[in-house]
Amino acid sequence: MKAVTTLTLALMLTNPVAAEMYRWVDDRGNVYYTDRIPPDRINTDRTIINKHGIEVETISPDRPEDIARKQLQEKLASARQELLKRRESEDSNLLQRYRSEEEIQEKRKQHVRTFDIQIHGVESNIKRIRHKLIALQTEIDERQQKGMKAEEGKLQALSQMHERVTRETERVQSLEERKQEVIEEYIADLQRFRFLKQVGNENSSRTPPATMLLTAEDLQHFETLYLCPPDQDCETHWLQAADYLANLSGTPVTTREPDLLLTREPDDDEQIGLNLIRSPAEANLGTWIFLDLNCRDTRKGYMYCKSDQARRIREGFKQNIRESKNIAFKQ
Repeated sequence: MKAVTTLTLALMLTNPVAAEMYRWVDDRGNVYYTDRIPPDRINTDRTIINKHGIEVETISPDRPEDIARKQLQEKLASARQELLKRRESEDSNLLQRYRSEEEIQEKRKQHVRTFDIQIHGVESNIKRIRHKLIALQTEIDERQQKGMKAEEGKLQALSQMHERVTRETERVQSLEERKQEVIEEYIADLQRFRFLKQVGNENSSRTPPATMLLTAEDLQHFETLYLCPPDQDCETHWLQAADYLANLSGTPVTTREPDLLLTREPDDDEQIGLNLIRSPAEANLGTWIFLDLNCRDTRKGYMYCKSDQARRIREGFKQNIRESKNIAFKQ
């Protein structure tokens, strides 16, 4: 590195091969002109001077909050990118699996028919068990009416029949619930298939915006990533998210900006700091609100970010925004 005086700088700049220079000031106020910035001055202000001696740019070091903002923006972008990849993969599989709406509807009928057959079989079995149960109960009652004691083996058999009826009835209920879930899945597939075909026809010459591919179901994969639709009061949702952070963060807020909330770095292995950022979503889809959990950079701190407390914070985030419930637990 070459440190030069102002006179030497003027002479160097007259040389056509001279590179751009940096002007910086040390802690004592001394001014330096060098062709490189010393490593210990990287995080200080410096000015770039071109070969004509003109100051072209002043570079200031990033503030801690600026660095934190960039890190949160990168995490938000990464989460959105993962959502898009997941959605694009599922859409591709859907279009490969079905060629028409009729095929989806026929597949649904076949699947539902399979459930109906299973349910009918279980219900028939319940009827047979109940028929035997009634006969055995009648026999036991008749013996008791005659003053005779019921046989222990028949009493046990009666109890077992009641248990079987209960189990089979629960099985029917489980099959009915699963059948309804399957019907809803096919309905969702049909709606998605229609949407993709419509988008494909309208955008035959260009690829539709990736954000159009996201669904409400996709967002469930990220517990701390919330998309506020444009028809809702996103400012209120942001304030609710900010209150959530204030109530649950184990460290105090250090930075409060219109679209950013930062808390102090944890200094204990069992502390969780929370950071919050919001960003406009593409294609006028609304506003992204992203909560990030920040644990101490130690093994114990890393494990605490997987604790029940951390899990409750993640799981309660979206619910709090939607319902604005009072926080029932504190760190």
